[in-house]
Amino acid sequence: MKERICVILKFTIAIFLIFGGFVHFIDPTLYIPFVPLFLPFELFIIYTTGFFEIFFGIALLSSRYSSLGASGFFF
Repeated sequence: MKERICVILKFTIAIFLIFGGFVHFIDPTLYIPFVPLFLPFELFIIYTTGFFEIFFGIALLSSRYSSLGASGFFF
């Protein structure tokens, strides 16, 4: 039972990460308020974080790299 719940939660988090990563590319203006004003290249930061969200979401879905995806989720 516990393993089944962990798999469901891992899948749910992966889907949210992948969807959120794609939103970074679809409408990056949503994320501009979250970038601190002192950082340059706002769009580059938004696109980079979107890429990493997609990457870690896909890593969570794979059995071989799920620990990498889980560790990247907490960075």
